[in-house]
Amino acid sequence: MAGHGQAAPNPAEPIPFTPSGGKVLESANQESLGRGHDRIGTEHILLGLIRDGESGAARILVALGAGLDRIERSTNALVQQYYPAR
Repeated sequence: MAGHGQAAPNPAEPIPFTPSGGKVLESANQESLGRGHDRIGTEHILLGLIRDGESGAARILVALGAGLDRIERSTNALVQQYYPAR
């Protein structure tokens, strides 16, 4: 038997984020602005995730063997390759 879904959210209302999610997005925004970019891309979100080495995402990456410094260097190299300085 099919049930009834919820009404679609009002697009004018802000999307609620968890405190840690909001912190990551703010950090991603700072990464983007600091590089002179006009948008937040996945590369900025990844850098925002690893900025706080104690975040859940950072701990998972470390547990899987990824060094946060190496992730940052690799991501920065890719950003420089695909978004050359203006």
